[in-house]
Amino acid sequence: MATADISKEQSSDVEVEKIAGLSSEWRKQMKILQTAFPSPWKEAKKDQVFENTFLDAVSLLNKMKHGRVFQDQKAWQGYLGDPGLPDYSKSKDIQLNEKMKPLEEVIEELVGCFNGMPNWNHPQTMWNVVPPSNTAAIIGITLCSIFNPNILEGDASWNVAKTEIESAAMVAQLIGWDPHEAGGVFTFSGTGCYLYGVKLALTSVFGKDSRFTGIREEGQILVSREGHYIKSNCPDWTGLGMNNVREIQVDGNNRMSIDHLQEVMKARKRENKPVVMVVCTAGTTDAWAVDPIDEVRELIDQYENAKGYPKPFLYTDAVIGWSWLAFSTYDFEKNPLQFSIKALKILEQKFVILTKLLT
Repeated sequence: MATADISKEQSSDVEVEKIAGLSSEWRKQMKILQTAFPSPWKEAKKDQVFENTFLDAVSLLNKMKHGRVFQDQKAWQGYLGDPGLPDYSKSKDIQLNEKMKPLEEVIEELVGCFNGMPNWNHPQTMWNVVPPSNTAAIIGITLCSIFNPNILEGDASWNVAKTEIESAAMVAQLIGWDPHEAGGVFTFSGTGCYLYGVKLALTSVFGKDSRFTGIREEGQILVSREGHYIKSNCPDWTGLGMNNVREIQVDGNNRMSIDHLQEVMKARKRENKPVVMVVCTAGTTDAWAVDPIDEVRELIDQYENAKGYPKPFLYTDAVIGWSWLAFSTYDFEKNPLQFSIKALKILEQKFVILTKLLT
């Protein structure tokens, strides 16, 4: 019966083609358009074209890298191609073409966009904390780009959805938390983490009804003066308002001052303004300072929020500091990797501080 249905459907398609005409212009354009996509079926010839096109793009990109001549390294060699200033003067004049360009031309144009880009993997490149992508990560991103799994739903991602659960479990174990109790979600970098934190804090303190009625209180966010600049963006995006962010002074080591934090919390109580979140930083961008999270936790536990609201939410921004947790199983006494005494002392100090505060 199934075979008969398929034959009938195929026969119908043939009749439609006869009526529309095999030379219909839209069919010609559709065939051209389909060449820009990987084949959905296992077709050796088309699959090979796709693979070769991808290899050609990588080859063009690799040609932008500079030679390995350490005795004559210049700063500009830490960039791809010719690091001249980009010309944006005609960018607003670009229009969508009526016809598709050949795929080869599009690839060349795409690769050309990387001309002058910082080469994050180059020893001459020292730019904030932007890391290079490793080969497995690059391949993973590429595979996801081909089949576009959507981890919002299991049906749309299948086994790929496990990576979110497994990644959260691995990080929880690094921290020392029970992976069966802890959880996590993928976000768009540290900014996404912070935004999720603010939203969770607002809901935790103002209750679930605030998701429907909106924010009707001047909730306060207390954060170190050295905290990431996103501390202004997230209150803006959530509607809380940037004026409700209170910066806390830091000590000589760029760590949040507990005394000043306590003063600010008391002042907010007198003003009858509830504190919704206290943000600690576990590794500031410039000084790698780690706030005294344990003391902040203790202060919050003793605090009675304004208007009888629940206690403030504690959020720790560990976008940089979390990586030091990789030393959770390292034997600092035997030092199997043979770090220098000075380096070993720094590693152990940072690791001990971080794990003590997060566990």
